[in-house]
Amino acid sequence: MKSILSRLCLAFFCLALAATSLEAQSAKLTKANKFYQQLNFRKAIELYENILAKKTEPEALFNLPDCYRRIGDYQKAERWYAKAVLHPEANAELYFYLGLSQLSNNRPQEARVSFEKFRELAPGDLRGPQLIEACNDSLRTLLNNSGALYIVRNVREINTKYDEFGLNTHRKGIVYCAERDTGAAPIFFQSAWTGRPFVDVYYCDRRLVDEETKAYKYGKSRPFDKIVDTRYHDGPVTFSPDGTTMYFTRNYYDKGKVERDGTGIVRTQIMSTKMTNTGWEKKGRRVDFARTSYSVAHPTLNAEGDKMYFASDMPGGFGRMDLYVSYLEGSGWSEPINLGPEINTEGDEVFPWLAADGTLYFASDGHTGLGGLDVYSSKAYKGRWRPLENLGSPINSRFDDFAYMQDDSSGISGYFSSNRDSAVGATDIFFFTKLAVNTELLVFDKVTGKGVDEVSLTSDCFPRKEYLTDINGRVQLQLPLNRGCTFEVFSPAFGDTSVTISTEGYAMGARLFIQVPIVAKKLEIKVEGQVLNDKTGEPLANAAVELMSNCQKASIKGNTDAEGNYSLKALANCQYVIKASKEGYFTSTNKFNTLHVDEDTTFNANVALPELFKLDDPNNPNGEGGSFGGGNPNGFEGEQVYQIDAIYYDYDQDRINLERSTGLQQLLDIMVNNPELVVEIRSHTDSRGDANYNLELSSRRAKAVADYLIAKGISEARLSYLGLGESQLLNGCDDFSSCNEAQHGENRRTEFRVIRQNK
Repeated sequence: MKSILSRLCLAFFCLALAATSLEAQSAKLTKANKFYQQLNFRKAIELYENILAKKTEPEALFNLPDCYRRIGDYQKAERWYAKAVLHPEANAELYFYLGLSQLSNNRPQEARVSFEKFRELAPGDLRGPQLIEACNDSLRTLLNNSGALYIVRNVREINTKYDEFGLNTHRKGIVYCAERDTGAAPIFFQSAWTGRPFVDVYYCDRRLVDEETKAYKYGKSRPFDKIVDTRYHDGPVTFSPDGTTMYFTRNYYDKGKVERDGTGIVRTQIMSTKMTNTGWEKKGRRVDFARTSYSVAHPTLNAEGDKMYFASDMPGGFGRMDLYVSYLEGSGWSEPINLGPEINTEGDEVFPWLAADGTLYFASDGHTGLGGLDVYSSKAYKGRWRPLENLGSPINSRFDDFAYMQDDSSGISGYFSSNRDSAVGATDIFFFTKLAVNTELLVFDKVTGKGVDEVSLTSDCFPRKEYLTDINGRVQLQLPLNRGCTFEVFSPAFGDTSVTISTEGYAMGARLFIQVPIVAKKLEIKVEGQVLNDKTGEPLANAAVELMSNCQKASIKGNTDAEGNYSLKALANCQYVIKASKEGYFTSTNKFNTLHVDEDTTFNANVALPELFKLDDPNNPNGEGGSFGGGNPNGFEGEQVYQIDAIYYDYDQDRINLERSTGLQQLLDIMVNNPELVVEIRSHTDSRGDANYNLELSSRRAKAVADYLIAKGISEARLSYLGLGESQLLNGCDDFSSCNEAQHGENRRTEFRVIRQNK
């Protein structure tokens, strides 16, 4: 059995080039170590075995089983790891890889012992508990039986005695990575790691011949394009949604030369090329985040083409190879973001693929699985990845299984790669069909009609598996053909229920929509609080209180008692706004929600009302201003005028100082909550500068505030503005006074005054 992860460096996907010359008189160990560091494992094995035949040299003893593991000979790897862990200098990693080799050799109980020792020596490494669980007989049985819906077929029409893997669809055919012996003699372009031809990208046409069984007829394979047919490793590839841009993995190789890192290894990069009238551009462009010091590989794009997921061993990750995402920004790609510990482990996570619904599929050897690389899936929800699902057998096996992708949006068929026993060559491409019906469940509140999120669903058809509804109360899954599945539906805030769904009579890939109404538990939920004077904190008696929600059309109304208290009933899983009003005060609001409440609860929500302060000078002084339709700014004689907070500006500017201008948001809230108000905006300057200039500047400042409110949705008819220049200084800082900047700043202000209440 040959490990694709190890043999082809598909996790690291690095190219090892044999050194052109070595000092003839070097010691065998020095030679062996150099071959090992250059990833030329076959030559290293020969020298290490010669050394160990004469003497137990720790470095040779520890490196030899790693060489066998990396070329995929797990029988010899296990034998030498078993010897290595007996040495007094043995470290924890030797036990870890001994366990992996034993799993690949179908010896889970022996692997458990090795992983337990690994956990003892490396208690902080999360791979230990994960892989101990992978040795559990009941879990292995479950994973081996969990894929009974799948039919898996070796695509013998394209597989050969060499490696084929990493398939993707393109136009009317498929593209995939393959080794090919072209018959050239001598073959110079061979991997020092494997001794086999390097990987290039091939294409073949395919034609659907049976819609019901998803059977295809494949044409003859041929090299896809010269840009992915170089002397060294090329591929896998992926395409933009419109098919006009190709992203591909390639060794750092350009103009006949390779670029190596500091250790002599040629890493991999992700490149792109665009389709032109004459074919693909001949010169690829390296993505922004690629570096010669680490590898980036296995790109895949989301449905919109603006997110790229890929694998990399860049510094700062959780393990050897992690998954990252980069965002398209203009014509380039952003700095990568690690997908985090829910996805990545201390091991290898490689070959990501993103489905149309946002589900991420990838291969890993660090999570609980059957052995080697297994395929897992997860979907992001509220910024976090949900618990992983191992796809189980027959997609996964005790061998390396990876490069999973779906053929279309139904998810009923697709391809993956594996080096399992049934492979024609070392690694083959397999096609799967899923005997299932695509089913969407909508779980909703029977009273409000709203979808309920994070409802748990379990089924007898999927033991030990839990589904959770999304923010809209929906969950997508695939149910087995011709079977009835009973789902237990549970939410802490609702009564438990169950629903049985039958797929009798449905064709493979058909779509089924099921609605599941649930009823909220009879909980006692209340909201209590006080309505207070915003400035003094004094309770306001007989204030009107109104409770509004997204769950009920009618609001609930009440009044505060003599101590300003109120108490109103509420429902679970609703979002509420509590509004309070009283004559002589502005109307204000507060917000709270009862989402995920599953027991009797009392919420506290106080509401503070700003008081309307009557001024001594109700008439407008002379100034320079304008109106959007609220009336003549100098013609409000006899109207009551009220003042709230101030706004401030930098010296000689009409740009608002947002950090100091707390009154701006306060006014916006009041205008929204009190739609009957008509407001005049008055702006002032300090005394510095020409008085006429200051008058004009203050008018611009007042208009800037009005423009801000209009941009936030306030009607022009409710606004007018007035500039007063330096005519109303607050602190006597006139042209004849010596004041500091802070004192002058107090005079640079804008006041908001209510001049009318429309009935």
